Amino acid sequence: MIHALTNDPALALLLLKMVPSKLILHIQLSSPGGTNAQVFYNTTGARDFDEAHSVRTPIHKGDNDLVVEVTDPNFPLRGYKRNYWTDAP
Repeated sequence: MIHALTNDPALALLLLKMVPSKLILHIQLSSPGGTNAQVFYNTTGARDFDEAHSVRTPIHKGDNDLVVEVTDPNFPLRGYKRNYWTDAP
């Protein structure tokens, strides 16, 4: 269980040993009010996180059971290997 200490919590996940063709996250959370969850991801053409490379889903006050899928055809970031950038795809 993770407890957020701010109103903008973040959790970073690294995919180091595999290169998946898609990403599906199952997130269970409790929220003090209605808002949105936003998942940012990298692609082969966008190494930095930005709004264009994110998925939003609404959350409501109380318990939430979310499934978030990244469907971008350029996911995953194939140039990222073992904590460093490479130019190779």
